[in-house]
Amino acid sequence: MQIPLRFYKVAVFVLAHNGTPSGAPVLGATGYVLDQTPQVADLPDILARAHEVGAPPPLGPFRTSQVPIADIAALTGLDWSAIAPLDRLLPAGMSSQAASAP
Repeated sequence: MQIPLRFYKVAVFVLAHNGTPSGAPVLGATGYVLDQTPQVADLPDILARAHEVGAPPPLGPFRTSQVPIADIAALTGLDWSAIAPLDRLLPAGMSSQAASAP
């Protein structure tokens, strides 16, 4: 049986107001990775204990991290080039003003 170690989610949303002179709404996006690697390592023991007591195996805890959409593209091999520029996660040390500069 194959069990995924990580899942990803990319959320694209409309920002009501972005501070532009026109006040027009713009799109934003954020990316997340859920990692269950630590739980899968113990899976045989967890399944055996659940079977002994006649209960489903417990869920979680999982680590969920916000990550750059470009990182998700690299991990998955999917083309996120239309969405990556909308990413709201700023690189370390970058201000929102620097990120929006041409």
